[in-house]
Amino acid sequence: MAAAASVFNLLNDWHVGRALFQRWVMIPYLVYWCMALGYATIGLGLLSGGHFNSAGHHLLLLGALGLSILIVMAVAGRMHSGYGLDHRRWLPLAAITLLVAAVLRAGANLSSAYTPLLHSAATLWLLAWGIYLAYSWKVLAGPRPDGLAGCDEAQSKPQNN
Repeated sequence: MAAAASVFNLLNDWHVGRALFQRWVMIPYLVYWCMALGYATIGLGLLSGGHFNSAGHHLLLLGALGLSILIVMAVAGRMHSGYGLDHRRWLPLAAITLLVAAVLRAGANLSSAYTPLLHSAATLWLLAWGIYLAYSWKVLAGPRPDGLAGCDEAQSKPQNN
């Protein structure tokens, strides 16, 4: 519960108004929410003797870790491939799909509809990464637009002071 309280406290710094609703800010913000809720669910399970531990672990794994990997791949994958950030709607769609998959997977442990929720979560997880792959494969597997190789950075001109 202390870990959850600590992460919730970190969220106090994120309330920055309209800027929060940009994809490059909202997705990392949701990472912290999944972390806090995951730790809170685990803590509640440990304190009550309930079966919430698995639900909390899945919020941490599918939610926090999944969204973290998605945003890093969406940013670093494109930048290291010589492309700029992608502003199309696929990234928020993939993030929402991962978030719903995490909630369904966590909820599966707390529901009598375990199998349908588990299958739905798995399908959404695959769909989210399929969306990422569909929009990123050409960028990641194809040649760089600037002619450099691999993760080479563009050479900047030395500045004379």
